[in-house]
Amino acid sequence: MQNALRQAAFVARDVQAFLDNPAAAKADLLHWLTLLKSGDRYKRISLFDAQGRLLLMLPPEDDPTGPIKHSHVTDVLRDPRVQMTDIHRGDAGDIHLNIDFPVFAPAAQTPIAVVLLELDPNHYFYPLVQSWPTPSRTAETLLVRRDGDDVLFLNELRHQKGAALALRGSAKEPRLPAAMGARGEVGTTEGVDYRGVPVVAVVRAL
Repeated sequence: MQNALRQAAFVARDVQAFLDNPAAAKADLLHWLTLLKSGDRYKRISLFDAQGRLLLMLPPEDDPTGPIKHSHVTDVLRDPRVQMTDIHRGDAGDIHLNIDFPVFAPAAQTPIAVVLLELDPNHYFYPLVQSWPTPSRTAETLLVRRDGDDVLFLNELRHQKGAALALRGSAKEPRLPAAMGARGEVGTTEGVDYRGVPVVAVVRAL
C-alpha cells in the first residue's frame, strides 16, 4: 500500500499542487487522505513539507507535533524510502507505530513532502498477539526489546494490564525468558516469567 502510494502519480500531483496553492488544492488532497484513513485503519495521518513543517493532519491538529514526530520526518528526508518505526510513545504519550513514506515530484531525486501514517496497536496488533497462536488459559506471546540494561515489554500482557512500554526487567536476569531474548538467546527453555511464575518458554528473534 505505502509503496503504491509513493509511486502513484496522483499523490505527487496533489501534494505539489497543495504546496503551490494550498487554498485551491486542499480539497483534492483531503479527499484521498480521508479515504486512506477511512475505517480507522490509521489513527492519524500527517503531511510534512521538505523542511519538516506540518502541513495537514487528520484528525485536524489532534496531536502535538514535537521532537519524536519530527525525528521520523527527518529520518525519511535523510533516507527517502518507506520506513516502519518500532512501537513507541508519541509526543503526547500515546502508543503507536508509524509507516512513513516520502513524496517525490516527477524526476525529482529529493522528496517534496513526507506522509506519516500512525497505527494504534491496541486496535489490531495487541489483540492479535494476545490471541496467537491458539486460545489458551495461561499461554501468551510477549514482544520485548533490549533498552540499555533493561528488557522492555512492548505489548499488552494477558496477566498484567498497562504493561506495554512500561514494564521493565533486568536484561541480566538469568531465568527471565524475556531477558534471555534481549540477550540474544534462542530456543526452548524453562524459566520464571514477569509474575514470578515458573514457565516453559520458546524464545525467538524477530
